[in-house]
Amino acid sequence: MADEEYQKEPPRPESRPPPPRPPADYDDDDRFRQPDVVQTFIPYKNPMGLTAYYLGVFSFIPCLGLALGPAALIFGILGVRYRKRHPTAGGVGHAISGIVMGSLTSLANWGGVIAAVVIGIAAAK
Repeated sequence: MADEEYQKEPPRPESRPPPPRPPADYDDDDRFRQPDVVQTFIPYKNPMGLTAYYLGVFSFIPCLGLALGPAALIFGILGVRYRKRHPTAGGVGHAISGIVMGSLTSLANWGGVIAAVVIGIAAAK
């Protein structure tokens, strides 16, 4: 081989344009952020839906359901409405669970109180 072939410069790599820059408010914009595991399971952006869920769970404790059941029902409805106004909030499943549990425990607890009052009135006669 001739010496000229060894002394040639290697070909220059093709220049590529730099990747597009994200917007200045990239870190603050939820449209560009992927949800992580905590966001998927705990809807901290919809506090009313999360509150409805916890109130619904604790409303299964006897006597506490008198107050916590209706509160879970109200917070669940507010959580669903909040999700409709803020689509990125999530938490509609927790809100619906709060509505269902709050409704069941409210009916059971308040039905028991009304039944006890009616039976007490009937026994007093």
